[in-house]
This record gives sequence, structure tokens and C-alpha cells, in this order.
Amino acid sequence: MRTIEMTADERSAALASARDLAVHFAAAGADHDRENSFPVEMVEHFRASGLSALNIPKRFGGGGADIELYTECVQILAEGDPATALAFNMHLGVIGFFRGMWSEANQERLFPGVAASGYLFDGAYSEARAEVIGIADTIAVPVEGGYLISGRKTWTTLSLAATHHTFNACITDRDGNLAEDIAARGASEVMFVCPADAMGLRIQLTWDAMGMRASGTETIVFEEVFVPE
Repeated sequence: MRTIEMTADERSAALASARDLAVHFAAAGADHDRENSFPVEMVEHFRASGLSALNIPKRFGGGGADIELYTECVQILAEGDPATALAFNMHLGVIGFFRGMWSEANQERLFPGVAASGYLFDGAYSEARAEVIGIADTIAVPVEGGYLISGRKTWTTLSLAATHHTFNACITDRDGNLAEDIAARGASEVMFVCPADAMGLRIQLTWDAMGMRASGTETIVFEEVFVPE
């Protein structure tokens, strides 16, 4: 059942914000595609518009938008510049499926930071071999208090602006060995979140797709990045 949290006036205000933000996207998009650069200046415009917390539930300080309104706003942003809209849609899309995936406790732990502190989430789920839907080659080795993450995530949209990386990895045994049985390995795959400034994490500038350069879809490299339990 779809829960409607926003009033008609709030929905109209969100659409108006999207139209205003689309003007900024349109003004910057072509230059960034030409220069193969990420529109960093759009980050604060996005936050100031209120759209960064558009679909965060109201109980966590967000706008409470449902998927219909979210989709309408992203369509308007894409009319400004598709690549820039794709970048910031990654954040909104991740929030959307975490609303259904995360427990209430995990939502309460991370969602308020979007509205109060400007958190931005990317989605580092693609890999050169596994692509998006295959079992990840990125590994999570159990250590005291958490895991050490090692691997490469390609095509990570919004990676240059994200405050937090969200990604999937397969948990190994204590010696770093993955399960050999494919079903067991699939069952070991878990979603992780870590701050973008975590030690051992770096971004490689590998993205150069004409027409989509402003999406900032770069490669994230994890080299024994510690993620707490």
C-alpha cells in the first residue's frame, strides 16, 4: 500500500523546486560534458532545493515523497540535463530502495543525516565481471569489530560527490576465502555503507561516455577498507 505523506501544496512546491533546479542543470550540463568533468557546483544547489531529502520519510526530517512524485521530479531534472539528473537520481534511487530494504533501526541511523547534514549516497554495485546483477567479486573479510573490504566497483554514479558509498560485497571466512558453492556464495552477499573518506578507499577517473560525462560515474577501489559491524 502506498503511503501519502505530502500535502498537495508540498507536492507542488517540490515540483517547482525541480523546475528551478533544472535551469541550473541546463546551464552547466553541456560544458561539463565537453570538459569531461563533474558539476560539483550543483551539489549545493541540489541540497538547497530540498530535493536531496525529497523521499526521506517525514519522521526522519525528509519530504516524504512517494515514488510517483519522485519520478516526476527526476523527469523534470532530466529535461534540464540528463547526465546531471542521472547523477543525483542515484542518491534518490538508493534512498528509495533502502526504504524497503533497511530495518527501521538502520533507517533511523542514517536517514536523518540526509535532511540534517546533507548526506549524499551513491550506489557502487557494478563490477567489470559481475556487472550489476551478478554475485560480487568484492570481498568482506571478517575482523574484530567489522570487515575489511577489498575490490573494485565500476560505473559508480555520483561517486565524486557522495558523502557515503553504498555497495555490495561477499563475506569470506577469516582467512579471506569465499564459499565455493555458488548458492552459499550468493547467500554471503551483503550490503554495506561507509563514509567516502574511509581510509584505503580511492576513486579512479575512468568515466568518459559522451553525453553522460556529467554523471560522474567513476571507479571506486577498496583496499582493505575497514567497515564497522
